[in-house]
Amino acid sequence: SDHYRDASDVVFLSITKEAPSVVDPFREKREMRSWIGHDDAGDTHDAYGIRFLPTTIVVGKDGRIASVTSPTELTRERIDRFREGGLDEQATFAPAVARMMR
Repeated sequence: SDHYRDASDVVFLSITKEAPSVVDPFREKREMRSWIGHDDAGDTHDAYGIRFLPTTIVVGKDGRIASVTSPTELTRERIDRFREGGLDEQATFAPAVARMMR
């Protein structure tokens, strides 16, 4: 996220079902440079069919799902491809799932 901190077209957002009382101590131990949204009811996870945590969903400029992957697989090269409008057919999770979510 540091590499893209001045980019106006890249936003990192984490969404969790965990309460702030659980997340805040984690954030004190591990610095995170992203927004964190709290979804206590899990509606976001349900809407996107999230089954594994952590899951990374990349939304392109056009609002379509560009990739469903793992945060450890999100490299600068992949992010730059998404910024250019590319889709990720080599997603960590099944590419068919990513296509269905689009």
